[in-house]
Amino acid sequence: MRRLCLLGFLFVAISENARADIIFSNFGPGDSYGSVAWQVGTTFVTQNAAARFTLGPTDMFFSSAQIAVFSAVQPNLLTFQVLTNDGSNLPGTVLENLAASNIPTSPSVITFDATSPLLLSANTTYWLASDVYGAGDFGWMYNSTGETGLATRLDLGPWIGGTSSGDPTPAFRINGTSAAVPEPPTLALVGIGLVVLWGYSRFKNRV
Repeated sequence: MRRLCLLGFLFVAISENARADIIFSNFGPGDSYGSVAWQVGTTFVTQNAAARFTLGPTDMFFSSAQIAVFSAVQPNLLTFQVLTNDGSNLPGTVLENLAASNIPTSPSVITFDATSPLLLSANTTYWLASDVYGAGDFGWMYNSTGETGLATRLDLGPWIGGTSSGDPTPAFRINGTSAAVPEPPTLALVGIGLVVLWGYSRFKNRV
């Protein structure tokens, strides 16, 4: 029983260091967002929208994006992309594609999980963008916190706006886990626990 308790304590110590954190969010209280949406796809023209986010002082592994969206098309598959920031503070190179299906017809916060490990660098700006759509209507709800800087493009043309835009950005949250190695106190705690567990096992075997 003591061994199980010690193992549980060690698991908590290790998992606490790897828990998911919020990298960025422009949701309001209670995951609230605006009542107007950017239409990211239509039948006759391909429209894309993007919003930027900047990391703090720690490298992070991207784990998921939570996005306020709805779909007028059922069934559906909605895709987004994580992109670099180019030299003009606009979306650059695609780093990862995200997808979620069965998006509801009413605005909802939908989770788009990472498809592969993606390391995001500290103090660096990235973009979350709607992917290319040839048909179908999807809405990406604006934020309600006053953040601006929407980037847009039509029919795969150049991105415009971005940091120079006064338009509100769509609502989203970026989640991730720290890429930093465990802190020395955590490593020491785990090491001591393993030694105690080893000693306890030897003692039990000799009794």
